[in-house]
Amino acid sequence: MRILAVYNTRGQVAALEKIRDRHLEHCDLFVHCGNAMVSYDNEYIQGYVVVSGPNDFDPHFLRDYILDVEGRRILIVNGYQQDIKNGLIHMYNFAKQFHADVVIFGASPQPIISEYQGMVLISPGEATNEFDTAMKSYAIIDLEEQIRVNIFDIDSGDLVQTVKI
Repeated sequence: MRILAVYNTRGQVAALEKIRDRHLEHCDLFVHCGNAMVSYDNEYIQGYVVVSGPNDFDPHFLRDYILDVEGRRILIVNGYQQDIKNGLIHMYNFAKQFHADVVIFGASPQPIISEYQGMVLISPGEATNEFDTAMKSYAIIDLEEQIRVNIFDIDSGDLVQTVKI
């Protein structure tokens, strides 16, 4: 399974459109890790599993989402309530309650790919460069025997980082 993850589009649907056009045919699941800041019926968010961030008020968006696929339990969550700015231990402890093997989360302007105690934690970075990070990014996660995470630049579409775990 191939999962595309994006975070913090902040109502800027052009980024969602760009990403969808690039990857619609070769990704199995599209997830938005919060701060979409559009309504659930917006045409560009259709087809995404969306979890709420602190700036999302649409009641249709989920607080978190759990998916069991290919022998792995995946937790999708925004992350602002897990205080990731002070490290990943709170996220790890939260995800452990769900017996998650993989956590895909937002709340980080920079991409994060980490493994801790057998759990893989992934943040795609932010899509809008609100926090003046080096780039606007998103992730594609391949759930194979070994998990492969590719980080892409939204504007250019260039692959900027690959990590296998």
